Amino acid sequence: MKKYLYLIVILVFASCNSKKYREMYQYSGYAQGTTFTITYDTNAGDLQAEIDQIITDFDKSMSLWDTSSHIYHINNTLNEVHADQYFTDVYELSEKIHLETNGAFNPCVYPLIKYWGFAKDRFHPDSIAAKKINVDSLLKYSRWGMIAKTGENTYQRKHHRAGIDFNAIAQGYTVDVVARLFDSKNVENYMIEIGGEVTAKGVNQHGKVWRIGIDKPINDSTTRVLQAIVEIDNLSIATSGSYRKFYDKDGRRYSHTIDPRTGMPVEHRLLSASVITKGCAKADAYATAFMVMGAPKTVEFVNKHPEIMVYLISDGFNGEYEVYMSPALQEKIKNPSDN
Repeated sequence: MKKYLYLIVILVFASCNSKKYREMYQYSGYAQGTTFTITYDTNAGDLQAEIDQIITDFDKSMSLWDTSSHIYHINNTLNEVHADQYFTDVYELSEKIHLETNGAFNPCVYPLIKYWGFAKDRFHPDSIAAKKINVDSLLKYSRWGMIAKTGENTYQRKHHRAGIDFNAIAQGYTVDVVARLFDSKNVENYMIEIGGEVTAKGVNQHGKVWRIGIDKPINDSTTRVLQAIVEIDNLSIATSGSYRKFYDKDGRRYSHTIDPRTGMPVEHRLLSASVITKGCAKADAYATAFMVMGAPKTVEFVNKHPEIMVYLISDGFNGEYEVYMSPALQEKIKNPSDN
Protein backbone atom coordinates (compact mmCIF):
# COMPACT_ATOMS: atom_id res chain seq x y z
CA MET A 1 0.00 0.00 0.00
CA LYS A 2 1.70 3.19 -1.13
CA LYS A 3 1.68 5.94 1.40
CA TYR A 4 3.22 9.31 2.07
CA LEU A 5 5.29 9.59 5.21
CA TYR A 6 5.31 12.86 7.05
CA LEU A 7 8.29 12.38 9.31
CA ILE A 8 10.90 15.13 9.36
CA VAL A 9 14.38 14.14 10.42
CA ILE A 10 15.88 16.94 12.45
CA LEU A 11 19.33 16.93 13.90
CA VAL A 12 18.66 19.12 16.93
CA PHE A 13 21.95 20.19 18.40
CA ALA A 14 22.54 21.90 21.72
CA SER A 15 23.79 25.02 19.99
CA CYS A 16 24.51 25.96 16.40
CA ASN A 17 27.87 27.27 17.55
CA SER A 18 28.83 24.37 19.79
CA LYS A 19 32.00 22.41 19.12
CA LYS A 20 31.47 19.18 17.24
CA TYR A 21 31.50 16.04 19.35
CA ARG A 22 33.07 13.97 16.58
CA GLU A 23 33.54 13.95 12.86
CA MET A 24 30.78 12.07 11.07
CA TYR A 25 30.03 11.32 7.46
CA GLN A 26 26.76 12.65 6.06
CA TYR A 27 25.47 11.22 2.81
CA SER A 28 22.22 12.25 1.15
CA GLY A 29 20.54 11.80 -2.20
CA TYR A 30 17.57 10.26 -3.99
CA ALA A 31 16.41 6.64 -3.85
CA GLN A 32 13.20 4.67 -4.24
CA GLY A 33 11.31 7.71 -5.48
CA THR A 34 12.21 9.78 -2.42
CA THR A 35 15.14 11.34 -0.59
CA PHE A 36 17.51 9.90 1.99
CA THR A 37 19.94 11.24 4.59
CA ILE A 38 22.47 9.02 6.35
CA THR A 39 24.89 10.19 9.04
CA TYR A 40 27.44 7.89 10.66
CA ASP A 41 30.78 7.62 12.47
CA THR A 42 33.95 7.81 10.40
CA ASN A 43 35.66 4.88 12.13
CA ALA A 44 34.58 2.39 9.45
CA GLY A 45 35.65 4.63 6.59
CA ASP A 46 33.54 5.89 3.71
CA LEU A 47 30.72 3.37 3.11
CA GLN A 48 28.97 5.30 0.32
CA ALA A 49 29.67 2.65 -2.34
CA GLU A 50 28.20 -0.11 -0.18
CA ILE A 51 25.15 2.00 0.68
CA ASP A 52 24.63 2.75 -3.02
CA GLN A 53 24.79 -0.96 -3.82
CA ILE A 54 22.12 -1.75 -1.23
CA ILE A 55 19.81 0.91 -2.68
CA THR A 56 20.44 -0.31 -6.24
CA ASP A 57 19.76 -3.92 -5.25
CA PHE A 58 16.46 -2.92 -3.63
CA ASP A 59 15.37 -1.08 -6.77
CA LYS A 60 16.13 -4.17 -8.83
CA SER A 61 14.09 -6.20 -6.39
CA MET A 62 11.03 -4.10 -5.48
CA SER A 63 10.77 -0.97 -7.62
CA LEU A 64 7.41 -0.67 -9.39
CA TRP A 65 9.00 1.86 -11.75
CA ASP A 66 11.91 -0.32 -12.90
CA THR A 67 10.70 -2.60 -15.69
CA SER A 68 13.59 -4.97 -15.01
CA SER A 69 12.77 -5.43 -11.30
CA HIS A 70 11.56 -8.69 -9.83
CA ILE A 71 8.30 -7.16 -8.61
CA TYR A 72 7.57 -5.68 -12.04
CA HIS A 73 7.97 -9.10 -13.67
CA ILE A 74 5.82 -10.77 -11.01
CA ASN A 75 3.07 -8.19 -11.54
CA ASN A 76 3.11 -8.58 -15.32
CA THR A 77 3.14 -12.32 -15.98
CA LEU A 78 1.35 -15.45 -14.85
CA ASN A 79 4.58 -17.41 -15.04
CA GLU A 80 6.74 -18.23 -12.06
CA VAL A 81 9.40 -15.59 -11.36
CA HIS A 82 12.58 -16.10 -9.38
CA ALA A 83 13.21 -13.19 -7.00
CA ASP A 84 16.12 -12.33 -4.72
CA GLN A 85 16.48 -12.76 -0.96
CA TYR A 86 15.45 -9.16 -0.26
CA PHE A 87 12.09 -9.81 -1.92
CA THR A 88 11.62 -13.03 0.06
CA ASP A 89 12.53 -11.37 3.37
CA VAL A 90 10.01 -8.58 2.77
CA TYR A 91 7.34 -11.00 1.53
CA GLU A 92 7.68 -13.21 4.62
CA LEU A 93 7.67 -10.27 7.05
CA SER A 94 4.61 -8.87 5.24
CA GLU A 95 2.82 -12.18 5.65
CA LYS A 96 3.61 -12.22 9.37
CA ILE A 97 2.29 -8.69 9.94
CA HIS A 98 -0.71 -9.38 7.68
CA LEU A 99 -1.72 -12.23 9.97
CA GLU A 100 -0.98 -10.29 13.19
CA THR A 101 -3.16 -7.37 12.08
CA ASN A 102 -6.02 -9.52 10.78
CA GLY A 103 -5.48 -8.33 7.24
CA ALA A 104 -5.08 -4.60 7.90
CA PHE A 105 -1.62 -4.83 6.33
CA ASN A 106 -1.74 -6.39 2.89
CA PRO A 107 0.65 -5.48 0.03
CA CYS A 108 -1.59 -7.52 -2.32
CA VAL A 109 -4.11 -4.65 -2.16
CA TYR A 110 -2.35 -3.22 -5.22
CA PRO A 111 -5.31 -3.78 -7.64
CA LEU A 112 -7.50 -1.62 -5.37
CA ILE A 113 -4.84 1.09 -5.16
CA LYS A 114 -4.92 1.20 -8.96
CA TYR A 115 -8.72 1.28 -8.96
CA TRP A 116 -8.84 4.29 -6.65
CA GLY A 117 -6.23 6.12 -8.73
CA PHE A 118 -3.28 6.08 -6.33
CA ALA A 119 -0.84 4.06 -8.44
CA LYS A 120 1.42 4.85 -11.38
CA ASP A 121 -0.44 2.35 -13.58
CA ARG A 122 -3.90 3.19 -12.27
CA PHE A 123 -6.99 1.99 -14.09
CA HIS A 124 -8.43 4.47 -16.57
CA PRO A 125 -12.10 5.36 -15.89
CA ASP A 126 -13.05 4.17 -19.41
CA SER A 127 -11.39 0.82 -18.73
CA ILE A 128 -13.22 0.52 -15.42
CA ALA A 129 -16.57 1.06 -17.14
CA ALA A 130 -15.87 -1.08 -20.19
CA LYS A 131 -14.53 -4.04 -18.23
CA LYS A 132 -17.07 -3.65 -15.40
CA ILE A 133 -14.32 -3.34 -12.84
CA ASN A 134 -15.51 -2.43 -9.34
CA VAL A 135 -14.46 -2.86 -5.73
CA ASP A 136 -16.28 -6.16 -5.27
CA SER A 137 -14.75 -7.64 -8.42
CA LEU A 138 -11.24 -6.65 -7.29
CA LEU A 139 -11.46 -7.73 -3.64
CA LYS A 140 -11.07 -11.40 -4.50
CA TYR A 141 -7.90 -10.62 -6.47
CA SER A 142 -6.51 -8.48 -3.64
CA ARG A 143 -6.34 -11.22 -1.03
CA TRP A 144 -2.99 -12.08 0.50
CA GLY A 145 -1.65 -15.07 -1.43
CA MET A 146 -2.79 -13.93 -4.87
CA ILE A 147 0.92 -13.42 -5.33
CA ALA A 148 1.96 -16.83 -4.05
CA LYS A 149 5.31 -18.17 -2.97
CA THR A 150 5.72 -21.35 -5.00
CA GLY A 151 9.26 -22.32 -4.09
CA GLU A 152 12.52 -21.01 -2.68
CA ASN A 153 12.55 -17.34 -3.77
CA THR A 154 9.97 -18.19 -6.47
CA TYR A 155 6.62 -16.40 -6.87
CA GLN A 156 3.60 -16.55 -9.13
CA ARG A 157 0.67 -14.24 -9.78
CA LYS A 158 -2.59 -16.18 -9.58
CA HIS A 159 -4.70 -13.89 -11.78
CA HIS A 160 -3.96 -11.20 -14.34
CA ARG A 161 -5.65 -8.58 -12.13
CA ALA A 162 -3.60 -9.47 -9.03
CA GLY A 163 -0.50 -7.54 -8.01
CA ILE A 164 1.75 -6.68 -5.11
CA ASP A 165 3.19 -3.39 -3.89
CA PHE A 166 5.80 -3.25 -1.11
CA ASN A 167 5.95 0.55 -0.83
CA ALA A 168 4.58 0.36 2.71
CA ILE A 169 7.51 -1.71 3.97
CA ALA A 170 10.40 -1.66 1.46
CA GLN A 171 11.90 1.67 2.52
CA GLY A 172 11.84 0.61 6.14
CA TYR A 173 13.52 -2.67 5.25
CA THR A 174 16.19 -0.81 3.25
CA VAL A 175 16.93 1.20 6.40
CA ASP A 176 17.30 -2.08 8.32
CA VAL A 177 19.78 -3.46 5.77
CA VAL A 178 21.92 -0.30 5.92
CA ALA A 179 21.80 -0.51 9.73
CA ARG A 180 23.03 -4.11 9.55
CA LEU A 181 25.91 -2.93 7.36
CA PHE A 182 26.87 -0.33 9.96
CA ASP A 183 26.60 -2.82 12.81
CA SER A 184 28.85 -5.25 10.93
CA LYS A 185 31.42 -2.46 10.59
CA ASN A 186 31.19 -1.61 14.31
CA VAL A 187 29.70 1.82 13.66
CA GLU A 188 28.39 2.85 17.07
CA ASN A 189 26.60 6.10 16.19
CA TYR A 190 24.40 6.62 13.15
CA MET A 191 21.10 7.90 11.81
CA ILE A 192 19.57 6.39 8.66
CA GLU A 193 16.55 8.04 7.03
CA ILE A 194 14.98 6.95 3.76
CA GLY A 195 11.69 8.56 2.75
CA GLY A 196 10.96 9.50 6.36
CA GLU A 197 11.64 6.03 7.79
CA VAL A 198 14.35 6.27 10.43
CA THR A 199 16.66 4.13 12.51
CA ALA A 200 19.04 5.84 14.91
CA LYS A 201 21.66 4.52 17.28
CA GLY A 202 23.97 6.16 19.78
CA VAL A 203 24.43 9.92 19.60
CA ASN A 204 24.82 12.70 17.05
CA GLN A 205 27.84 14.92 16.37
CA HIS A 206 27.32 16.76 19.65
CA GLY A 207 26.94 13.74 21.88
CA LYS A 208 23.16 14.11 22.08
CA VAL A 209 20.58 11.40 21.52
CA TRP A 210 19.15 11.63 18.01
CA ARG A 211 15.95 13.67 17.84
CA ILE A 212 13.34 12.99 15.18
CA GLY A 213 10.44 15.34 14.48
CA ILE A 214 6.82 14.32 13.86
CA ASP A 215 4.74 16.67 11.69
CA LYS A 216 1.44 18.22 12.53
CA PRO A 217 -1.13 16.66 10.17
CA ILE A 218 -1.87 19.74 8.07
CA ASN A 219 -3.05 19.53 4.46
CA ASP A 220 -0.59 22.09 3.08
CA SER A 221 2.16 20.01 1.48
CA THR A 222 4.46 23.07 1.26
CA THR A 223 4.39 23.77 4.98
CA ARG A 224 5.80 21.57 7.72
CA VAL A 225 5.11 22.27 11.38
CA LEU A 226 6.36 19.98 14.11
CA GLN A 227 3.89 18.38 16.48
CA ALA A 228 6.49 16.67 18.67
CA ILE A 229 10.09 15.49 18.83
CA VAL A 230 11.05 11.93 19.74
CA GLU A 231 14.42 10.93 21.16
CA ILE A 232 15.56 7.73 19.46
CA ASP A 233 18.41 5.42 20.46
CA ASN A 234 18.71 1.94 18.97
CA LEU A 235 15.11 2.18 17.79
CA SER A 236 13.24 2.89 14.57
CA ILE A 237 10.38 5.24 13.78
CA ALA A 238 8.00 5.42 10.84
CA THR A 239 4.95 7.58 10.26
CA SER A 240 1.96 7.05 8.00
CA GLY A 241 -0.73 9.66 7.39
CA SER A 242 -3.90 10.20 5.41
CA TYR A 243 -4.01 13.98 5.42
CA ARG A 244 -1.99 14.93 2.35
CA LYS A 245 -2.58 12.35 -0.36
CA PHE A 246 -6.27 12.38 -1.19
CA TYR A 247 -8.73 13.77 -3.68
CA ASP A 248 -12.24 15.19 -3.48
CA LYS A 249 -14.98 14.02 -5.81
CA ASP A 250 -18.72 14.72 -5.68
CA GLY A 251 -18.41 16.24 -2.23
CA ARG A 252 -16.56 13.26 -0.76
CA ARG A 253 -12.90 12.95 0.23
CA TYR A 254 -11.02 9.81 -0.81
CA SER A 255 -7.92 8.93 1.18
CA HIS A 256 -5.01 7.00 -0.36
CA THR A 257 -5.15 4.64 2.64
CA ILE A 258 -7.20 1.67 1.42
CA ASP A 259 -8.66 -0.86 3.84
CA PRO A 260 -7.71 -4.23 2.26
CA ARG A 261 -10.64 -5.90 4.00
CA THR A 262 -13.34 -3.70 2.47
CA GLY A 263 -11.58 -2.31 -0.58
CA MET A 264 -12.64 1.22 0.44
CA PRO A 265 -10.62 4.28 1.43
CA VAL A 266 -10.59 4.69 5.21
CA GLU A 267 -12.92 7.30 6.72
CA HIS A 268 -12.08 7.34 10.43
CA ARG A 269 -10.61 10.26 12.41
CA LEU A 270 -7.00 9.01 12.68
CA LEU A 271 -4.79 11.40 10.70
CA SER A 272 -1.30 10.20 11.55
CA ALA A 273 0.27 7.12 13.12
CA SER A 274 3.90 7.14 14.22
CA VAL A 275 5.35 3.80 15.31
CA ILE A 276 8.50 3.41 17.39
CA THR A 277 9.91 -0.08 17.76
CA LYS A 278 12.88 -2.32 16.98
CA GLY A 279 13.24 -2.71 13.23
CA CYS A 280 12.32 -0.08 10.68
CA ALA A 281 10.49 -2.47 8.33
CA LYS A 282 8.20 -3.44 11.19
CA ALA A 283 7.61 0.20 12.15
CA ASP A 284 6.85 1.01 8.50
CA ALA A 285 4.35 -1.82 8.06
CA TYR A 286 2.61 -1.32 11.41
CA ALA A 287 2.19 2.40 10.70
CA THR A 288 0.26 1.52 7.55
CA ALA A 289 -1.79 -1.13 9.32
CA PHE A 290 -2.69 1.28 12.12
CA MET A 291 -3.88 3.89 9.63
CA VAL A 292 -6.27 1.23 8.35
CA MET A 293 -7.35 0.10 11.82
CA GLY A 294 -8.00 3.56 13.31
CA ALA A 295 -7.04 4.81 16.77
CA PRO A 296 -9.23 2.65 19.07
CA LYS A 297 -8.23 -0.64 17.42
CA THR A 298 -4.59 0.48 17.30
CA VAL A 299 -4.53 1.23 21.03
CA GLU A 300 -6.10 -2.16 21.69
CA PHE A 301 -3.44 -3.82 19.51
CA VAL A 302 -0.38 -2.10 21.03
CA ASN A 303 -1.63 -2.79 24.56
CA LYS A 304 -1.14 -6.45 23.66
CA HIS A 305 2.26 -5.74 22.04
CA PRO A 306 4.21 -3.57 24.52
CA GLU A 307 7.31 -3.71 22.31
CA ILE A 308 5.47 -1.33 19.93
CA MET A 309 5.09 2.32 20.93
CA VAL A 310 2.78 4.70 19.05
CA TYR A 311 2.08 8.41 18.75
CA LEU A 312 -1.38 8.87 17.21
CA ILE A 313 -2.90 12.15 16.04
CA SER A 314 -6.64 12.19 15.39
CA ASP A 315 -9.03 14.82 14.14
CA GLY A 316 -10.74 16.34 17.18
CA PHE A 317 -13.35 19.01 17.70
CA ASN A 318 -13.13 22.72 16.85
CA GLY A 319 -10.01 22.18 14.80
CA GLU A 320 -8.07 20.66 17.68
CA TYR A 321 -6.07 17.44 17.57
CA GLU A 322 -6.49 14.46 19.84
CA VAL A 323 -3.21 12.80 20.71
CA TYR A 324 -2.56 9.36 22.15
CA MET A 325 0.92 8.16 23.00
CA SER A 326 2.09 4.92 24.55
CA PRO A 327 2.98 5.38 28.24
CA ALA A 328 6.51 4.08 27.58
CA LEU A 329 6.97 6.81 24.96
CA GLN A 330 6.23 9.75 27.23
CA GLU A 331 9.79 10.13 28.53
CA LYS A 332 11.09 10.18 24.94
CA ILE A 333 8.72 12.90 23.69
CA LYS A 334 9.88 16.52 23.70
CA ASN A 335 8.18 19.74 22.66
CA PRO A 336 9.51 21.25 19.42
CA SER A 337 10.59 24.36 21.37
CA ASP A 338 12.72 22.28 23.76
CA ASN A 339 16.06 22.45 22.00
